[in-house]
Amino acid sequence: MIDSRISVNAQQILDVNGNVALFLRRMSHAVDGLEEQLNPIQGMEEPEAVHEIQANLPPAEVEPENVVAENLDLHQQVENLRPVTPPRPQEAVTCLICAIEERTHAFIPCGHISVCAECAEELTNRRMLDCVLCRSNSFGSLLV
Repeated sequence: MIDSRISVNAQQILDVNGNVALFLRRMSHAVDGLEEQLNPIQGMEEPEAVHEIQANLPPAEVEPENVVAENLDLHQQVENLRPVTPPRPQEAVTCLICAIEERTHAFIPCGHISVCAECAEELTNRRMLDCVLCRSNSFGSLLV
């Protein structure tokens, strides 16, 4: 059992070492590529180098003013897609025990928000911890 764990751990270390080596090779190639791009402009004065870099940049695919308009349009589309939550009927928000107070406590682990604070306390004092909605075994309630 221990030998197999050691073997698995050793394999994981080898995998990590291989990934690090691959990463370092890729970074080395990237640095080489950057050095090749920098060589022609290293001897230039700063404004001249900036102009050379800007001249070699690819053209922008989207105009900045179009981005703002498109962003506003997409924001509006997202807002239109959000469902409108219908108001809950009164019985859906009142405590399932007393039917007077608002539901404020959820049973753990089922998560049903089904009782008010006073009823949750009374159920806990009586050691009646089963959820009043689904009757699952619970170990308490939590204020939500």
